[in-house]
Amino acid sequence: KQWYQRRVRGGAKFLGTTTAKYRWFALMYLLVVFLVAPLSLLGLSLVHSGLLLGVVALFVLLLLAIVSLNFLQSHAPHWLPPMLKNWYFLPEWMRSLEPMDRVITAVLGRIPSCRKILNPSSTQNGITSITSPATQQPQMNGLEIVPEKGLVIIEKTTTI
Repeated sequence: KQWYQRRVRGGAKFLGTTTAKYRWFALMYLLVVFLVAPLSLLGLSLVHSGLLLGVVALFVLLLLAIVSLNFLQSHAPHWLPPMLKNWYFLPEWMRSLEPMDRVITAVLGRIPSCRKILNPSSTQNGITSITSPATQQPQMNGLEIVPEKGLVIIEKTTTI
């Protein structure tokens, strides 16, 4: 396999697991990548081309610093000072989506039609999920959730 196939597959897996954990992430990703970022770059280029180059250069330097630090954290942590061996030196909102998730779910949780999307475990396609006390696994009427290699596969069950 080519190196870029592994990168694409890893990126897709990251986006999929993040979307599974934070239900709003897919919409936010689409808005930022295909609306906010292009319009920002267009606006900066219309103001002044030097400003655009400066902002893009700062973004590239920040991205390079993050990638370098991630590489050193995983391959040569003994070269780093103790503070940089993990990302806990940053505030929580800079290293996790959890604070944003709390805000978004609190705001969208007040909208009745969004409650089903934000909390799919209570109702999913008209099927109410029930947690089995023996296994603590959610089981649905006629459906069983089977975890396999980090993925959740929903299979139809039959009883005889």
